[in-house]
Order: sequence, then structure tokens, then C-alpha cells
Amino acid sequence: MERFPGYTLVRTEDCPEQHGTLTVLTHDVSGATVLLVENEDTNKAFGIGFGTFPSDDTGVFHILEHSVLAGSEKYPVTSPFLQLLKSSMASFLNAMTFPDKTVYPFATPNETDFKNLMDVYLNAVFCPLAMVDKSVFEQEGWHRSADGTVSGVVYNEMQGALAAPDAQLENALERAMFPDTAYGFVSGGDPASIPALTYEKYKRVYHRHYSADNCCITLYGKMDMAEKLELLDRDYLSRMPKGTSRPQLTVQHEQAGACVELPYYTENPEPDEVQCALAWYTGAFADRERQLGVEILLDALLGTNNSPLKAALLAEKLGADIDIGFDDSTLQPVLELVLRGATEESARKFAAAVRHGEYVCSVQDLINLAYPCNLEQFMLLPEVKTYEDYGRYLVDTKRDFSLPRGARFYFNYEEYGETTAINENGDLTPQGYICHDRSGSFQEIYDGKEIPREYRVFQYPLQAKVKRHNNPKERDGPKSKRR
Repeated sequence: MERFPGYTLVRTEDCPEQHGTLTVLTHDVSGATVLLVENEDTNKAFGIGFGTFPSDDTGVFHILEHSVLAGSEKYPVTSPFLQLLKSSMASFLNAMTFPDKTVYPFATPNETDFKNLMDVYLNAVFCPLAMVDKSVFEQEGWHRSADGTVSGVVYNEMQGALAAPDAQLENALERAMFPDTAYGFVSGGDPASIPALTYEKYKRVYHRHYSADNCCITLYGKMDMAEKLELLDRDYLSRMPKGTSRPQLTVQHEQAGACVELPYYTENPEPDEVQCALAWYTGAFADRERQLGVEILLDALLGTNNSPLKAALLAEKLGADIDIGFDDSTLQPVLELVLRGATEESARKFAAAVRHGEYVCSVQDLINLAYPCNLEQFMLLPEVKTYEDYGRYLVDTKRDFSLPRGARFYFNYEEYGETTAINENGDLTPQGYICHDRSGSFQEIYDGKEIPREYRVFQYPLQAKVKRHNNPKERDGPKSKRR
């Protein structure tokens, strides 16, 4: 007898991370993906998620996340989600909007509670009252009062969320890194754009993305999986034929490099305070070994104030603090290095020196670059953006020779600037022209080998001394404690 009637088995494999077995299924009628994680955990969990890829800043998926939990055909009560929070035995109950997905998870140890919550969640996402009741959209999204004031749950929430300079910097960084994909938009919604969302577009977006063939359903823990699969098939999935096309998330071609300057606004402005963010692509989500390596490297170099790279940057006094950001849950993970409390001059100089590349071929070079004695050897000309600009700078400052005024009309500034840049190994960066002035030698402060003890994040493994024991009882030494 087939174990999963109505479903096609994709694969089954051991899942040591979850102490059980992983099974991937596809529903035959709807095309929905179902993930089973079978183990002995009595705290059973359920989740349903949809691929949601924004094409603007209206926050439509954030509004939909709120809306579907505001009543459904089978549970037409006001705010059933809030009612569940009060009465359910759930150990976890939530809904979340991400840049590329919206998920509705819960967990509970009680079997009856699990079945009830599962039905509430499924009915909410597949049969929401919001599709026939415009007032839900106006309440959760936005509406305009008689006096012209715009209000709404998501609108008000995002006004507060985007008021912080950190959030504004993050959005600017995402737009620069992903100008052609969904990641370049504010998935939560920009208050300036939210009122542009119409009820009609809101419904179209729901029907396109909240389809069974665009979802993944997860069942986790110790339970009767066959029973849950039969319920899914009978009550929901078998009634949902596959759509004509699934929404797709496009991949951003890596940018050659860009510099974005963003004035930010805050209720308590601090004069002359600048935040500088540097970001790099770290490959693809599917390359898990690479992303794990990035995470370990970040922790070792920047995890604490005593970590080598962070200590060097703080010693340079480029800014008040340095933060790192790394999210490997997206299709294209990005590493972010944020310098806080800097000045405009120090931010530009550091960014340009890192991009220059002459002394940043390795992590060792990057650490050495951050020391004042080395960074001060670089000349940065923020006003020079092209080789012609550099040629004119050289002539105007009479650095090499004095050009007669009458000859300037015929002089090839671009060629002169480019030739000089090549000879002195200079580069044009988004921050301006930079070169090493050769006034001093680049000092190797960190040798790249053994990390100084005061900078260590992890302890080196202790070397065991081999010793022959004649008495078997002496072979068992003290047990080490794992942290």
C-alpha cells in the first residue's frame, strides 16, 4: 500500500540535524510541496510558507500577512489570531514577512490543539475574508480619514520601523546591491509608497502568490503523518488545481561597484555623524559550505572588540563602532560591514582604500591596512572621478610641470591622467581617485599566522601529550567540558 496517497515522493533522507528523517513530497493535484520531518520531538510544529517577491515598495505582502489572519470563511471572527494567542496551548504562534517569502508557523505539544491550529492557519491563508471585505485591507493596510490623514496598521508600523537611521541605511544598501530584483524593494512597505496600493492590485497579488503550487507546507515532530497528509489533501489541496505559472525570483547580476550617499533624518540629529556601509556578495544560498565559511570567518575577525580586524579598525578611530551583518537565508547572501559614528572624510578614505586592492589581497593585508601608519600613506582625491579630472588636477596643481595657458586647449588631459595613474598604480573608485603616495613603507604589523592571544575568539586545541601508562586505571584523565 502506498504510504502517501495523493502525493508523489521526491526524496527521503536521514536528517541528523533534526534527529530524524526528512521526506519531500509533491501533491499530485495542486503541486504543493510538503516537507515531513519525522522525529521523537513531542513539541509538534506546522508551517506554511509562500514565495512572495515584491515588485514595489507598497508592502503588499506585509499587508497580506496581517490581512489573512483577520478572519476567514470557516472562522469569520474578528482577529482570530489574537483569540488563539489567548486560548491555544501553542508554544510558538506567529506570522512573518521576509524579503522573499511569507511564513505562518506554530508549534504545540497538544495533538487536539495541533489539528485545530492547522485548520485555522490553512483556512486563513487559502480562504481569507480580506478578498471579499475591503474594510480588512483598509484596516490592516491603509485608509485616508476625512481630514486627509493616512492611517493603517502596517502604515503606522512601518513609519516607526523606517524612522531609524539604521533602517534607512539598510534600505539604501539593498537598493544599490539589488537594483533589478525583489531584494531591492522594502518588503515591509515604505510609508511614502503604501498609499499607492489599490484594493484591486492587492487582490491580484494575493491570487497570484497565495496558490498551492507556490507554497511549502512543513510537518515536524512525533505525529501521525499519514493522518495529517490525508487532512491536507481532503480539505484543501485537492480543491486547488495547479496554476498556469508560478512567480519566479530573478537573480541579480553582481554589481561592479557603486557608491551611494544618503542623507538620513532622525528626531535627535547628531551633527557630523556619518555611517558608512560596505557590502559584498558572498555567492549563492545553495553553496552551504561557502556560507558557513563566511560566517565562521566573520566571527573570528569581527565577533568581539578584541577580534583582530575589529580591534584594528577601532584603533584607527575611523568611527565609534563597527557592526557586521550577514543573512544567508536569501537566494544571494550579502555581507555587510557598517562603520558607525564616522566622519565623511574617514568613511570615504577607508572605503576607497579597501577598494584599491593594492594592499588587500588577503585578510592579513586588510588588517594591516586598518592601522593608522598604513592608511595615512594613501592619497584620496574625492573630487576626481575620471582620468580627465585627474589630468586637470595635475596640471592645475603644477605637480609635475607648468603648462602654458595657451597650450591647455590642445592638451590631452585624459591621456595624461590615465598614464600618470598607471605609473603610480592609482585607481578610480566611487569615493574618488586613490593611490599610495610611497612616502613610507607599508608596515606588516600582523603577520597573518598566529593570532595574538588578546585577539583570539576561539581557543586553539590543546595538544595532548602521549604518555605510556603501565596501570590501566591511570589512562582515564579528567573529562574536558564542552562549552
